Amino acid sequence: MKAIKINEKCNQCGVCVVKCPAYFAEDEEGNVKTLAPSVNETAELKSAMDSCPEKAIELGEEVDIEKSIQEYMNQLNESGITVKREDIAFHEAYTRPVYVPSAGVSRYEYRSSSRAESAGYDAFVSTSYSQIDSLILERITDYRVTEIKPYYTTDNESVYAKNNQKIADILKAVSVLVGSDKLPSDFCSVDIYPDTNNTVWKMLNRGEIISDNFIGLVKREFNYSASEYRTYIDWDDSEDYRGKDVYNYNANDASRELGKDLGHALRWAKSDIEDGAIGYIKELVDSYNKNLKACLKKKIQAIKRIANINFNSSIVTSSTTASPEVSYGTVRLKPTATKYYNCYGGNFSMFSTPARYFEMDWELVGEIENKKKLFSDGITIFVDAEGIIEV
Repeated sequence: MKAIKINEKCNQCGVCVVKCPAYFAEDEEGNVKTLAPSVNETAELKSAMDSCPEKAIELGEEVDIEKSIQEYMNQLNESGITVKREDIAFHEAYTRPVYVPSAGVSRYEYRSSSRAESAGYDAFVSTSYSQIDSLILERITDYRVTEIKPYYTTDNESVYAKNNQKIADILKAVSVLVGSDKLPSDFCSVDIYPDTNNTVWKMLNRGEIISDNFIGLVKREFNYSASEYRTYIDWDDSEDYRGKDVYNYNANDASRELGKDLGHALRWAKSDIEDGAIGYIKELVDSYNKNLKACLKKKIQAIKRIANINFNSSIVTSSTTASPEVSYGTVRLKPTATKYYNCYGGNFSMFSTPARYFEMDWELVGEIENKKKLFSDGITIFVDAEGIIEV
C-alpha cells in the first residue's frame, strides 16, 4: 500500500469521488477528502487519477500497514466524549442587561406628585417586576437550546452524531487497510446515542430541569425587592386647561435598572449554572460512552481477527473538568474580617461586618475579583480572600 494525499491544486470537482468512492468522499463542506492515508493501487484509483483535471492526487512511499492500523486503534481508544467547561460556557452574551417591559410614561392625570409616583410604582410592579421569572427563563432557554441542546438531541448537530461520524471515518480508513471485503457489512456504521429513555434526557427535552433549577440559581443572586426601585420612578407636572396642576409618572428608568440588575445576577450565577449543566450532561455522556464502548469492542475484535495485531483496546469513557474558580464548601468569617462587600453593577462597596455574620456558617459559592463570594440564609456577601476559614 502507498500513502495518498490530495494536494492544493484540487478544484473540488468531485470526479475522483465518482470514479473511486472506496478511497474518496466529500466532507460536510463539500470538499474532497481521502478516506485513508494509504491505499492499494486499484484500477478504480488509476481511473480517478487519470481523470483528475488538476492532477491533484499524489501517491507516496509504501506504508507500514500494521503501524497504520495501530495508530487508528489509538484514535479509537480516545474516541469517547469528554465534557469540558468551555463546551457549555455561559457566555457574556447571556449576562448582558435584560430587556424589561416598562409601564412607560403616563398621561398627565394625577392631582399630586405623590399620587403619580404611587401609580407609577404600581404600574412598574405589575408590568416589570412581576415578570422577573419569565425574563430569567428567556435567557436560560436561550442558553439551553444553544449550548446544551447538542447533548440531548440525535440530529446531525448533536455532539453524538458528530462524534459518530468521526469514528466512522476512522473505521473506513481501517477497512481500506485490512480490506473491506473481509469485514462485516456494517463495520463502518456508527449509530450510537445515550439512552433516550433516561429521565434527564426526557426532562431536558421538555425544558424542565435546566429552566426550573437555573431560575433559582439566578434569583439567589438577585436580592432586590420591588420597593428598592421606587426611587427610579420619576414624575413631572403640567397644567390642565383650567390652569390647575396635574402630574404624570415615568417608569422607564426603573425598568432599565431592573434589567441591569438581572444581567448582573445572571453573571454572578455563571459558575453555578455551568456546574449544573455539566452535572446533567455528564449522565448522558456517560450513557453514550458506555454504549460506544460496547459497539467498538465488537469492531476491534473483528480487526484483530483479520489483522492479527495485538493492541490496547480500552475505550476512554466520560470525564468532566471541574470548576477551576473555587473550592466549594462551608466556611466562617475570620475575626479579622471586619469589612465585607456588596457588589452593585460590578463595583464593590465596603461595609462594616455585622457581628452576627461571624456566628453564621457560609457556603463558599464563587469568586469575583479576588473576593470570595459567600451565601447564607438568603444573604450574599463578598470578603477578601484571606477573610474566611474552612469549617
